[in-house]
Amino acid sequence: MYFWLNRSSENDNVVMLAKNSVLIASCDEETYDKVYEACNNKVHPYTTFGKDNIQQISLNTVQQIISRSTDADIDIKYKTQKEIEDISLDFEDVAQKESFLLTFKKIIPAHLVFNEYQQSRIGAAIWPAISLSVALIISSFYINKWRWVALIVGGLWALASVWMLYTRLSNPPVISAWKLKGRYVGKTINAIKIGLSYAFVLILAIGFSYKLPLSYGPSALFSHLDYDELTASKVPQLVSNGADVNWVNDEGDDILTYAIAMENPDMVKALIHAGANLSDSRNAHRSALYDALQYAHNATTLTILDAGKALGPLKGMPHEAVSYGSSLEVLKKLIELGADLHEIDESGENLLTTAVRNSADLDIIDYLLQKGIEQTEEIDSVSLSEYAKEMGRLDIAGLLKRADKGELGLQQYERSAFLSNFIKQESKNLLNPKLNALAKFSTMGDDEARDEYHSLLENRVQVTAVNSYIRNSYAPHYESYCGKLDQTLGAAIQSAAQRYQAEKSEYIQAGKEIVDSDVVLEIQGKRVLSRSFKNKVEKIPTTLEEEFNGEAKLSEEELLNKCNKFLSGFAYDNS
Repeated sequence: MYFWLNRSSENDNVVMLAKNSVLIASCDEETYDKVYEACNNKVHPYTTFGKDNIQQISLNTVQQIISRSTDADIDIKYKTQKEIEDISLDFEDVAQKESFLLTFKKIIPAHLVFNEYQQSRIGAAIWPAISLSVALIISSFYINKWRWVALIVGGLWALASVWMLYTRLSNPPVISAWKLKGRYVGKTINAIKIGLSYAFVLILAIGFSYKLPLSYGPSALFSHLDYDELTASKVPQLVSNGADVNWVNDEGDDILTYAIAMENPDMVKALIHAGANLSDSRNAHRSALYDALQYAHNATTLTILDAGKALGPLKGMPHEAVSYGSSLEVLKKLIELGADLHEIDESGENLLTTAVRNSADLDIIDYLLQKGIEQTEEIDSVSLSEYAKEMGRLDIAGLLKRADKGELGLQQYERSAFLSNFIKQESKNLLNPKLNALAKFSTMGDDEARDEYHSLLENRVQVTAVNSYIRNSYAPHYESYCGKLDQTLGAAIQSAAQRYQAEKSEYIQAGKEIVDSDVVLEIQGKRVLSRSFKNKVEKIPTTLEEEFNGEAKLSEEELLNKCNKFLSGFAYDNS
C-alpha cells in the first residue's frame, strides 16, 4: 500500500492507494509523525484511523480523474448507489501529486481512457474570469450595505481569481484526464453544473442583499426608511457614512418630508442637526415649516420653529397654522419669529375669520380677540358668531358675542399651557354627561342659552378650581385649631386634607393660577373678578383666629360643629 501525507492540511490529508481502491483519512498536526510511521510500517489503515474514519473509493466506481499540471490537487468523480459524487484530493505540492499519479497509472481501471492535452489560454481563462466577475458583482451589491465585509471578502475573492487568471494565461495547464469512453454529454453536463453553481451563488448573494438597507451612500437614509430601520439615533452615523440629508427621491421629496409626515420630532431634530434644509428651496418650494403645519403635529412644528435656522418666508404661515389645527403655542412662536398677526390672506380674510372658519381651538380665538383682531368680516354672508353657531361651536359663538358687546371674556390674561389644557380637558369631562341638557337647550329654541353653554362649562371648571384652592388653603389652619379642641378630630382633618391634595392637585394648582389673575367668573348670577378671592385667602388666619380665640369666640360646641362640618366637606366631590 502506497500513501501520501499532506502536512499543510488537517482535513482529508492522508491519501492511501491500495490495489483496488483509494482510501482517504485525516490527521492533525500533533499526529503527523505517528501516522507517517504507522503507514510506513505497513500498519493496516483500520488500525491507524479506525474503520469509520476512512473514506474508501473503489477503483471500479471511478468515473473520471482530472489533474492540472499547475495545481496540487486531483478531482475524482465516482459513482455511489444513488448518485455521482465528487471529491478533491489535496496534496502538499505538485511533486507529491505527480508521485500519486505515477503510482496510480500502474493500477488504472480498464474502463477509463487516458487523455492528456494542454489547455488553450481561452479555455484556461474561462472559469477564473467567471469567478472574478461573480466576486465583483456580489461586492458591488454589498459595498454600500456591508462595506468592510464586501471589501475584505470580495477583495480576497477577486485577488484569488486574478491570480488564478494570471497563472492560467501565463502558463496554461497540461490536463491529464482519465474518463469513461464516449462521455461527451457528461462534459457538457459538468460544465453546466459548474455554471449553475456560480449562478446560484450569485442569485443567492444578490437576493440576500435586498434584505439589507444601504448603510453608505447618498440614499442611505431613505434605504433605512424603506426597511423600517431608520431611527433618530442612526441619523448621525449614516450621515457620517456619506448619506445626504437633503437627497431627493424620485417623487421629489427629501427625508425630512417623511420624518414630518411620520410625526417624529426626535428624527426631525436629528435631521436638522445633520444639516437638513428647512427653507422653501426644498421640495417644490415648500418649506419644512409649511409641511409641518399641514400635518398639525405641534411637537414636530415646534422642533422646526426652535431650530434657529432659516425657515423661509413666514408670510401666510399664521393662516396655515389656524387652518390645520395647530396649537396656540405654535401660533405664538410664529408671531415671536416675525410672522404678521394682522396679515390678510389671499381671499381677503383676517386671521380671526380664518380661525372661525376652520373651527380653531377656543384659546386661539380668545388670543386673537385679546390682540385686537376685529370680527367685522362675514363668512357665507353671516357674522362670525352666527357661522360658529351653525358649525356647532357654541363656545366660539358665545365668546365672539361677549367680545362684540365689549364684555370681558372668560380670560383676560395669558393662561399657562397647564391651565389651558386643564380647562379644556375638564370641560370635555363635564360635557359628556350634559349632552341631554344641551339637547334640551336646542329643542327649547333657547339660542342664548345654547350659545353660552360651552362658556358656562369653562366657567364651572374655573369656579370649582378656585373653591378647591380656597378649601386647601383653609386645611392647615383648621387642623391646628381643631386639633387643640380634639386631637382625634385634628388628625382626621390632616388625613382628609392629604387625600384631598392628592386627588385635587391639578384643581388646586389651577385654582391658585386663576386666583392670582384677572379672570371674570360667573358665580350665582354675579360677575366676580377672581383676584378678589386672593384677599379672602390672605385673611383666613385672621378670620379663624377671631372665631377660635378672639373676642367673638364661638362656644366649644359651635367650634366642634364647625370643625366637623369642615371635615365633612372633604367627604364629597364638590366639583
